Amino acid sequence: MKNNFRLIQGVLFLRGDVFTKSEEIKKLLKLKNNNEALSIILEYKDFLDNSIDSGLTIKIIENKFKLVTKDDLSKELRNFYSLKSINKLNLSNPMIETLTIIAYSQPVTRIEIDFIRGVESISMIQKLIDLDLVYISGKSKKIGNPNLYNTTPYFLDVFNQQKITNLPEFKKFIDQKRKELSLKEQRDGK
Repeated sequence: MKNNFRLIQGVLFLRGDVFTKSEEIKKLLKLKNNNEALSIILEYKDFLDNSIDSGLTIKIIENKFKLVTKDDLSKELRNFYSLKSINKLNLSNPMIETLTIIAYSQPVTRIEIDFIRGVESISMIQKLIDLDLVYISGKSKKIGNPNLYNTTPYFLDVFNQQKITNLPEFKKFIDQKRKELSLKEQRDGK
């Protein structure tokens, strides 16, 4: 088991800020399925979390993993090295509005985002893509096949969430705005 822990630690260390999927760990350890890999990763995380000699833990977001410093140590190291805080992404209010709409509505088109915000959002979306908080997840089946936007695992990491469903309740507002847009499109013949 300790050799498995060493291999997991090695691959997570080499991947750095990139999240590793359980499927990759399954292949590395030559396991039969992803559940075995997940079980070993969770066991290793538990080992790290309970070790007073280790400053590391495993961060888990949507069945993806990365090696990080423990919370108490990361704050101390951030202060020591004057690292940028998560809150210093320099997100403007329009960027926060756009990101919020995408997070709660995903997958969502630019037209839907524009309608909810009441202004054009393409430049905000592009900035969020550049910051790796948002990505193009596919194409809508609506007329013109507009791009669909979703948040990235980095978004979850930045906002310290394991799953998008852990975000605070806001969906009712977004659903109402989507209904209004749908009615408007029906009236306008789109």
